[in-house]
Amino acid sequence: MIEADVLVVGAGPAGATAALNLAPLRRVVVVHRPAASARIGESLAPAARRLLAAMGLWDDFSAQGHAPCHANRAVWGGPVAFETDFLRDPDGHGWHLDRAGFEVWLVSAAVDRGAAFHAVAGIDSVRRESGRWIVQAGSLVVSAGFVIEAGGRAAPFARRLGIGHRADDRLVCAWIRGAMARPDAGLTFIESEVGGWWYTAPLPGARRVLAYHTDSDLLDAPMGHVPTGVASVLDGCGFSAGGEMAVVPANSRRLAMGVAMVGWRRGMRR
Repeated sequence: MIEADVLVVGAGPAGATAALNLAPLRRVVVVHRPAASARIGESLAPAARRLLAAMGLWDDFSAQGHAPCHANRAVWGGPVAFETDFLRDPDGHGWHLDRAGFEVWLVSAAVDRGAAFHAVAGIDSVRRESGRWIVQAGSLVVSAGFVIEAGGRAAPFARRLGIGHRADDRLVCAWIRGAMARPDAGLTFIESEVGGWWYTAPLPGARRVLAYHTDSDLLDAPMGHVPTGVASVLDGCGFSAGGEMAVVPANSRRLAMGVAMVGWRRGMRR
């Protein structure tokens, strides 16, 4: 059995960031299930500069040469494009990231500071024993005083406690990555149309992501045509779709904490 002060469940940006900040002060163990497919979500806001600096990561991050994000442009509910630029932002511009590379870097920083990472297939059981959490994941057993649930949508630790989730909508995202033949202006572009909205942004390595968001019950209907603004962006950079694509859930979820936690506390008192 591995003894830890803090067990972090999940090694995405939230879990890795928690681990790298706690590791110099406490015994930290991270368990995570490797992602089965590629993930999107590659933009980092300018305000992240202050967070990275406070965590002692800014110099390393800035040296990696991430592509700058100079503005967000949106065409929403009408023909006029609205733009939020970062020219007057005190933190400067944002960034377009290689999401997978960014997460690997955060994990490496946590390991360098003393956190232990273990890849597991899933969490098999959770129990309380002598005021500590005993978590089993395959052959790995961890005893921890505190647990941080950072497992994202799957919430594996919370679900083992019997805590369900509530979905606030039925949104899904169909996305594809491809190559750009010409340099890009470094903008994130969003455009709405009947039935959903489109999102496109440049990626490192002269690549680009194109995504379409809609309700799950509309996904089988013919996908709306690429609207004028997005089409102009794609044509301007010479976008050609590659083979990497997926359809993933994009709905808002929250844990149904109330009833489940009352039942759990009653069970602990017995």
